[in-house]
Amino acid sequence: MPIPVPNDGEDSKDFLSRCIGFLVGEGKPNDQAAAICYNQLEKSVAQDKKLRNSSSGEMQFTSLQNLEEVPPLPEGFEKPKTPLQQLEDSLRQP
Repeated sequence: MPIPVPNDGEDSKDFLSRCIGFLVGEGKPNDQAAAICYNQLEKSVAQDKKLRNSSSGEMQFTSLQNLEEVPPLPEGFEKPKTPLQQLEDSLRQP
């Protein structure tokens, strides 16, 4: 099952709504779907910024209308921990 990616010109809120709805429809729990989609959005924003800062200095493409604003997760959801944070947490447990 491929994870949705933002479409060119798609607003970040629209992407999150579409992505979460898709993954929930595929059987993922709401919190897991939100975490996956938020992560996918962050990857897209980082990739777009990297391309924006290329040596030519020109924007090569934009998949989101506003690259500076990644909306917060819906209330009740948490941003997923990085693998390093997960490892640190596991080492703290007795």
